Amino acid sequence: MYIKAATAISPQHTVDGSLFTEGVTAWTGNKCYAAEPSYIEMIPRALLRRMNKAVRMGVGAGLMTLQGQGTQDGIVLGTANGGIDDSFKFLRQILEYDEGTLTPTNFVQSTPNAVAGSLAMMTKNTGYNITHVNYGLAFEAALLDAMMLFEEGQVKSLLLGGLEEISDHNFNMDLQAGWFKTDEVNDTELFVSQTAGTVKGEGATMFVIDDDPEHALAQVLAVDQMNFATQLSLQDRAAQILDGHAISKEEVALMVGMNGDARHDGWYYDFQDAFNCQAVYSFKNLVGEYPTATAFAVWLATELFAREEVPQEIVLRGNHTLPKYLLIYNHYKAKQHSLILLRNPRV
Repeated sequence: MYIKAATAISPQHTVDGSLFTEGVTAWTGNKCYAAEPSYIEMIPRALLRRMNKAVRMGVGAGLMTLQGQGTQDGIVLGTANGGIDDSFKFLRQILEYDEGTLTPTNFVQSTPNAVAGSLAMMTKNTGYNITHVNYGLAFEAALLDAMMLFEEGQVKSLLLGGLEEISDHNFNMDLQAGWFKTDEVNDTELFVSQTAGTVKGEGATMFVIDDDPEHALAQVLAVDQMNFATQLSLQDRAAQILDGHAISKEEVALMVGMNGDARHDGWYYDFQDAFNCQAVYSFKNLVGEYPTATAFAVWLATELFAREEVPQEIVLRGNHTLPKYLLIYNHYKAKQHSLILLRNPRV
């Protein structure tokens, strides 16, 4: 399965490519809001003004990715919460209007599949359409679904993606549960803060994937997901993935989802120490923590493969030269763990 096009709307200026030309955009606090582009040329104004942020980012990223990519056989997305703020708005309307006449917009956009449905209607895609809502493994579930569709020969090309918005309701609940930092931190202090909690991020990342290796940005070799894993089981799974593709550790670099939470970053330190590879990179110091952040990690990998350079800001260990393979390890709240193996088609 090959990635042919990729777009990321994130807290960094990733749409115009300035992340690599002008450097990393600094942030301070415990929220990383997406730097959204102008959608006016892609989305009709009448639709745009009715879209919530999650739908706006997802549809915008999807349309940008599809430009010049022909037709796709389906749309497969992953999101934990989608436009959940609109769900709360709709519920408030029920109370305010005493279950009377309600405006349908909040209800229509409150469902997680609103982005996939909107993209299908705007691009006239009548093929396979599904949105996975497996919380911290939503993007991995979408990726696995796509891989199975290709293996079964049901599709030739797909639009694949993951998206999340910063919802005030979810943020406040997670903040009270201790998942986010209460002190002021910035991007350069995240990994050395040695305090509990992380920073909240958001974004929408989309890919066009097909079965043709020509002009590929990256090849997806494997995806694995686990709940309530142990360090031993993680290391065994990683070894099985590499053995299954006849890859040695010396050929692989790691990209880990370290997020600055002193209680759970030990998972990443232990994993990279056991793996003992030549280079380790990060990605959440760029975009913060959210359930489908691994979609951004895959986008970042495709950019690194294409540009053959690694920004200093994401190098945790080793050199700046990318090897042939990249293994992404991430966990969400130390409960849901995933491994994604990518190959650099240029090496």
